[in-house]
Amino acid sequence: MLKNKVPNHLAIILDGNGRWAKSKGLVRSIGHKVGANIAKDIISYVFDKDVKVLSLFCFSTENWKRSEAEINYLMSIPITYFSKYEENLIQLYSIVLYCATAYSAFVTFFAPFIIDLIYGQEYYPAINVLRVLVWYTLFSYFGGAKDVWILAEGKQKYLLWLNLFGAMANVLLNLLLIPVWGVIGAALASLVTQAFTNVAMCYVIKPLRANTFLFFKALNPLAFYRALKSMVGK
Repeated sequence: MLKNKVPNHLAIILDGNGRWAKSKGLVRSIGHKVGANIAKDIISYVFDKDVKVLSLFCFSTENWKRSEAEINYLMSIPITYFSKYEENLIQLYSIVLYCATAYSAFVTFFAPFIIDLIYGQEYYPAINVLRVLVWYTLFSYFGGAKDVWILAEGKQKYLLWLNLFGAMANVLLNLLLIPVWGVIGAALASLVTQAFTNVAMCYVIKPLRANTFLFFKALNPLAFYRALKSMVGK
C-alpha cells in the first residue's frame, strides 16, 4: 500500500480455509487455524500501515449449516486468540516489572558505592534520594509498556486524562512533601506520581481498568517464569 493511498477502513472476507485444508489432505480445522494465524499477520500489517479500521468477515449465516464440531471450533478461535493476546501482555508486563524491580533493588543496595564512584564523598547526601528515586523507574517502565496496550486497544484519548491528572498530582505532592522532607520529598513525589498515574488512575478510569488487572496478574512469579520460558524457546 502506498502511504498516500492508505484506506481509512479495510474489510476482508475470510474464505476458503476449509477447502484449502481439504486440498492438502488435511482436516478442515487445520485450515481454519492457518487462516487465523494469517489473519493475525494481516492485523499487524494493516495497522502498521496506519489503517484506522479493519473489519474481518469471519462467519456468515451459511456457516451454520456446517457440522456442530466445526462450528464450535470456529467459535473458539477468537477466544483462543484473545487469550493469547492477554497472555502475551501479562508476560511483557512481568518482564518489565521484574527486571525493573531487580534493577531498582540493585541500585538501592549499592547506592553508596555508586555515588562515591561517580561523584565522590561530597555527594553522600544524595544516597537516600537515589534510593527513593530509582523506584520511579519501576512504574515509569511499566507506564511505557502500558501505553502499548492503550494503543493496541485504541484508547489513546484517555492518555490526555492520565497525563493531566498525573501532572496535577505531581504538583500537589511536591507542594506537600518538599517542605517536610526537602529533596527526598521531591523524589517521593515523583515516585508516587508514577504509581498513581500508571496504576491507580488506570483503575479509576473504567475503560482502562482491565489493564490494572493485567498489572496484578503480571506480579505473579509464574507469569515471569512463563515469560522467560517463552523467550528461550523451551
